[in-house]
This record gives sequence, structure tokens and C-alpha cells, in this order.
Amino acid sequence: MLRFTFYKQLNYIRCSHVIFQRFLSAQPSPKANQTTARPVGTGLSTVQTSSNLPVLYEPSLMSRIKMKFGLQAELREPQKVLYQAAAISYYMIASSVDFDGIQRELDMPDVFASFGRIIFLHIWFLLVRYIQLGPTGIFLRRQLARTMWTDLDLRAQQILPGQGKVRRSQLEELRAEMNAFMIALDEGLVDDDTVLAAAIWRHFRHFQPTRLESLVTLVKYIRKNIQHLEQLPDENFIKNGYIYFLPLYSDIVDTKFVNQHYLDFKNKAGGLVRK
Repeated sequence: MLRFTFYKQLNYIRCSHVIFQRFLSAQPSPKANQTTARPVGTGLSTVQTSSNLPVLYEPSLMSRIKMKFGLQAELREPQKVLYQAAAISYYMIASSVDFDGIQRELDMPDVFASFGRIIFLHIWFLLVRYIQLGPTGIFLRRQLARTMWTDLDLRAQQILPGQGKVRRSQLEELRAEMNAFMIALDEGLVDDDTVLAAAIWRHFRHFQPTRLESLVTLVKYIRKNIQHLEQLPDENFIKNGYIYFLPLYSDIVDTKFVNQHYLDFKNKAGGLVRK
């Protein structure tokens, strides 16, 4: 049973994460308030790219030469297969995660930054699983990051059209926050639920009063999805990108819905990676 008080959380933060606290508890600049406070619509998932698809990373000339001559080093699949698998996995986050449910559970503001933080959580799920894949996992990690930042930039362009400098600044702030968030999640994963709940409270709620039940719900959500991804075969990550997440409040997945979205994107993504 998860037991802790906010006093214990504060003590943990002060003693163990002084750097993270200094970064995240600092008051954002007026520019940050102006941009991250912009609503994205009636729900976090309403901001979409024009094609509703993440842009797949196009291999460099050197990468294409390596593919042509079969110089794959220790990769378990050709690079073009891994490119597509990582992009499909990223797309499956959008199709199998209840963004609005997490937003409501943690009483998060309906802004683009909240959308980004929920994306970061599920990217971290995949990165934890990629560790088991060796050099192939490192390759997938890089491709997943490229796909994510390209997609987030395209979504941000809808909120800040014609404001490239401001948009890039905000994405850099999110990037720095993501790095701190993932380190805190790593520690929480190998430690106890108290540490994991403190990471959630700090990064999703930014030290604001939060219901204990909501933190318990998110801790359970994280633990069960880490275990769920552990049980998926490696081929799902390195070959076809077929991954999905367990719901926030149950362990029952609408496989028909997930399968339809997977097949839909796989058909569209087939021609987006240069052969």
C-alpha cells in the first residue's frame, strides 16, 4: 500500500533533488506564461498535425549507403524497418492513451505543455523497454525522439503560427523538463512508490495541492504499463511497432479499436520511409 505525506515528499525533494527543484520550482518567465498557457481546445488530444501523422525521419545519405550495402552493425533489423517501427510506436501513443482522462485525474490545465508532459511519460515507458534491446534499442530511442520532437513542433505551429523563435524557445524548455522528468521517473521505477509519486507530483502538478488518490492512480498506471510492455515480444518494438497501453482505470483494452488504428497508420506509413 502506498503511504506517504506531502511533508515526506518535500523532505525527499529538498534532500535528493535540489537541482530539479531549483529548475522546476522557479517562476516561469512572462514569455513562458504567454505561450504555455494557450488553450489547445476542448481536450488535450485536439491539437493535431495537418495529416494527423507524425513525420517519419528520413535517413541521411550515409545511413542510406549503409542500408544499401547491409552495414547494419549489431542492429537486429534493417534501419528502414526500425525507422518505421519507432514512428508507428509513437503514433500508437496517440491512439491508445486517454489524454483527457489523465488530464482530469491530475487536474492539469488544458494547455499544450500538459499534452507534452503526458507524451513524455509514455515515451519514457518505451525507453525503459528499449533498454532490453541493446544497440537496436539505442537506435530506436534516437528515432523515437526525432519523431516526437518533429510532431510536437508541428502541433505547436498551430498554436503559435508565425512565431518560430518563441515556439523553439518553448520546446527547449519542454526538452529540459523532459530530461529532468525522466531521471526522476527512472529513480522512482527502481525505488518505492513514494519516490515515484513524488516525481509525478513534482512534474505533473508542480508542487500544487493534489489528491492522494490521484497520485495513487498514476503510480498504479505507471507500474502496470511498465509490466505490460515487458510482456510484449521484442518484435512488436523492432519490427512492426505494434504497442499499446493499458487504460488508466482498468486492464481491459479495446483491441478492435487499437488494431484498426495500427493497420490504418501502418498502411499510410509504408510509403513515408525512403527505400
